[in-house]
Amino acid sequence: MGSFIKRLLIVTGLVFLFSHFNLFVHVQSLEVALFVSFIITVFLFSIKLLADVFKVMGCFTFGITYIVGVIMSIFALPMSIYYAQDYVSGFAVKSFFSAVIFSIIVSIAQSLVDVKESE
Repeated sequence: MGSFIKRLLIVTGLVFLFSHFNLFVHVQSLEVALFVSFIITVFLFSIKLLADVFKVMGCFTFGITYIVGVIMSIFALPMSIYYAQDYVSGFAVKSFFSAVIFSIIVSIAQSLVDVKESE
């Protein structure tokens, strides 16, 4: 449970910080940023779960659905960020490319926190 809250706070902080500097995303308030980070986490879990199902089904379809599952896993975080704007008013992403760049930054930040915690 601590890992979930830690990741939620990292995403919330980054959404609010980058919105403050008008980079990649726009959010109206800190409450909206917290709700957006929750929605992104739920979407990310759902997409990764579906991608894992496709990977398992790849055994039965000669690898075609496995490739789909891998592609979905790669783009899970950018898709989650981009489609969160459809469900949360007060949150906007400039473009899908901005979502990709922002997801790379979020991934790096989460990795740095995980490395610091393991030491």
